[in-house]
Amino acid sequence: MASFFDQHRQHLLAGDADGIAGLYHDDAEMLSFEFGAKQGRDAIRDQYAAFFDFHGSISSVEINRKVDLDGSLFVEFTMESERGTFQLINAFVLDGGKARRHFTNVVQGEVEADESER
Repeated sequence: MASFFDQHRQHLLAGDADGIAGLYHDDAEMLSFEFGAKQGRDAIRDQYAAFFDFHGSISSVEINRKVDLDGSLFVEFTMESERGTFQLINAFVLDGGKARRHFTNVVQGEVEADESER
């Protein structure tokens, strides 16, 4: 079976919000400086759906650094989308192979703004 992050990466590349949501516990939490806190699998799925709507197709997810230790996963990766290239840091607390808590944030990048939001 593929590792948690390998599955997560494949769902990112496929733009599959439902697939990513399946990697989380029903009561999981996702936290970010960018969007605050999302509580529960459905809210996390909706956050990923909005992410895919904004960024369009994802062409690349390349791991820069990764630490996987005893139920915790800390990963820095670079992602390329229709809007540009950006770097993210994600920390996952895993329980039984699924995410219980997820901290995420973009740390740098150049992403084109949505003209309709101006």
